[in-house]
Amino acid sequence: MIKINYKALYVCSIISAIGGIAMMFNSIALGNFFYVGASNIERIDYAATYAMYQRNFVILGSMLVGVGLLVPIATYFVTALTTQKSEER
Repeated sequence: MIKINYKALYVCSIISAIGGIAMMFNSIALGNFFYVGASNIERIDYAATYAMYQRNFVILGSMLVGVGLLVPIATYFVTALTTQKSEER
């Protein structure tokens, strides 16, 4: 790959990790925002629905952070392995 592609991949990974951290820390506010948007839910189910929205944002944020951290590491090792094989030839 070209170095520009690596830079773009690293930038996307950083943005993904930062977005995931933001989603995890703002999960309470985001859960409340989406609960208020779903006004057809009865008040009895408030706690369960609110907790579900909150957990969803924590899980999604964790996945984004994981992808944001694993992709650059995998890219680094794949690059290192491919450059070693091309230098041996």
